[in-house]
Amino acid sequence: MVEQARDAQKEAWLKEVDDFADITWAATYGFQRSDEFQNWDKARHRFGRSAKLYENLIHQLLEDVISTAGPPTPAEQKVLDRAEDLGEPAALWALNQQRELEDVTFGELTAAIESGNLTGFDLAIYIEALKAEAAVYDARLERFSKVKPDTIAPLIANQPQLTLTASFRELDDLIGPDSEEFKLSYELGRRNFNRVLKVYHNSDKGSTEQEMRRARVRAFQKVVDDPRLFTQDKFTFSLAYRSRDAFKMDFPYQEMVTDPDTMTDVAVDRMASLDLDHSKEWCGKVLWTRYTRSKKPEGSMTMSSGKEPEDPQRLFALSVEWIDVQDDPLRQNRLVASLSYTLPIKTAGGAGVPLTLVYADRSEFLGDPDHQLSAHVGISFDINRKK
Repeated sequence: MVEQARDAQKEAWLKEVDDFADITWAATYGFQRSDEFQNWDKARHRFGRSAKLYENLIHQLLEDVISTAGPPTPAEQKVLDRAEDLGEPAALWALNQQRELEDVTFGELTAAIESGNLTGFDLAIYIEALKAEAAVYDARLERFSKVKPDTIAPLIANQPQLTLTASFRELDDLIGPDSEEFKLSYELGRRNFNRVLKVYHNSDKGSTEQEMRRARVRAFQKVVDDPRLFTQDKFTFSLAYRSRDAFKMDFPYQEMVTDPDTMTDVAVDRMASLDLDHSKEWCGKVLWTRYTRSKKPEGSMTMSSGKEPEDPQRLFALSVEWIDVQDDPLRQNRLVASLSYTLPIKTAGGAGVPLTLVYADRSEFLGDPDHQLSAHVGISFDINRKK
């Protein structure tokens, strides 16, 4: 078919394609191993990343952390009581106004003092007491933060996960053949909740409830503070089977040619055909990622400052993928390996420069060469990064 006629037919076909010309149906099953034992002494190795599987374990751990942090010291309690006593006249005045003291501004308190409606209250001394009270809460928050309870969610996100996905793609005849894919995937992060359970069961738990509480907190801290796990390595192993249905399409058309006898244009019937046999392929992939962060300084986030330090991120990724193509003469087996490193830009609020090195053998595209080595440099930006 001549190029002009081919372009015209392409435009005509595109007008016939609607929103339902390419439909993909997919279903995923994630294996979860749970049991009736929702306590630390009986819970063992678990599969799955649903928080429901760990609900009771997490609640128990948080109770242990709070218990370990302990109540305010006598000196701290004295500071808290002093702030409450100094604020009592203002609290009674606010109550008469049918309001809570927390909802009253310093300007309103000053106006009430100047008008004589609020007596026996020194605003400057009260402000200093509130600052001392905030320092006490900062100290308690610091003791609580040292246990790093905010790392519970990442531990669950690193739990081993086994999933099976089946997808079916239905295409209109104008687009191509239908296809199916079945994929088995296993993911695991080194620093996960199972490691905490293992450390706890292998430790000296003691006999009293308070000793067991401390043992659970120690096991948790040992995992989250382990410098070997600070890099947060993750592994993904996947095996996929893809199948493409046989496809045949005939398109009759007419081509205008010049009759050599009469030297006039005549229409000649032609037939364009596309005949694809049923094909299938196996794809195996191994992915390793190493995600690192700069370590936060001690006391980096307090109630009085409310600031969170910069936390630049670095990502290493190594993947190896092998595709075994069967019954498709137009495609051949393929090996792809890539190594990437994302360098963060500290002053760009989440931007990073990814450097990627790729090795691939694709003889159907390379011609005489059998292998190709390429490199890529770019820039990425995380628009979801919180300030």
